[in-house]
Amino acid sequence: MDVTQAATHLPSVQDLSTNGPTAVYAGAAQLVGIHVVTTTSAHSNILTNGSGGTTLFTIPASESEGSWIEGGNMMFSSGIYIDPNDSATGTIVVVYSPVHDGLAGSGAGLP
Repeated sequence: MDVTQAATHLPSVQDLSTNGPTAVYAGAAQLVGIHVVTTTSAHSNILTNGSGGTTLFTIPASESEGSWIEGGNMMFSSGIYIDPNDSATGTIVVVYSPVHDGLAGSGAGLP
């Protein structure tokens, strides 16, 4: 029997000039953090719990290239969706851990 470890931290590249909402990950997940690839414009951007759901996290405006924004393993039970400001620019990498049967990133199928 082969056992493969599930990925614990997955990246999702997001172009903030794309109007949302856009799924970062459509299942339950924890937000690890955000790496800023290209400096963001003077517009904050939000992450919601599900498409059109409650705003749980705000990416501050004018973040510098190379910055890391800690996500604190915030739980998104209905998926992580990004809804950039209509005038936003910049590129980020959202780092998250999928939640499998209550265990973030485990993939073990344990109850």
